Amino acid sequence: MRLVVIEIETTGVAPEDGDKIVEIGAIAIEHGKIQTNDTFHRFVDPQREVPQEISQIHGVDVAFLAANGARPFGEIGAEFLAFIAGSTLVFHNANFDLEFIKNELTDAGLPNIDDMPVIDTLSMARKCFPKQRNNIEALCDRLEIDRNHIESFDALTEATLIARCFVAMAITVAERQFSL
Repeated sequence: MRLVVIEIETTGVAPEDGDKIVEIGAIAIEHGKIQTNDTFHRFVDPQREVPQEISQIHGVDVAFLAANGARPFGEIGAEFLAFIAGSTLVFHNANFDLEFIKNELTDAGLPNIDDMPVIDTLSMARKCFPKQRNNIEALCDRLEIDRNHIESFDALTEATLIARCFVAMAITVAERQFSL
């Protein structure tokens, strides 16, 4: 089974108000192993301004996007769909990311992904570690996933961290289920 871990950065928190994706990163997991050579990473031209308060969070603004060859989602959407085809999708806070992705696909006139299986690592973390902080940083700390070597956090780097957390949590769940 092929899993694809996806992370996005956006212009805000409400696609229904016109917020758009500015970056998408994805990495495959096959047979329990993260496939560092099987990735998808694109900067996306939202065709609107990126509010300064949002840009300060993820470091992406219109000038950055222009300098990094960002293209509208409609131009990269088919590539994205080809990359995720036949996979189970993995997100940290799936509802948020899926809402944006589905909105972008609809706006671009591309097929929806409603029938694709989805795993939410945030829900998984809440089950594994109830009543604890379960953002990616907290999970990395708890699962002893080193991030000290990371110089910058882009969507692909975050997708890779989510993948590492997912694999570690899957092992934790399996160990709990089969311990005597």
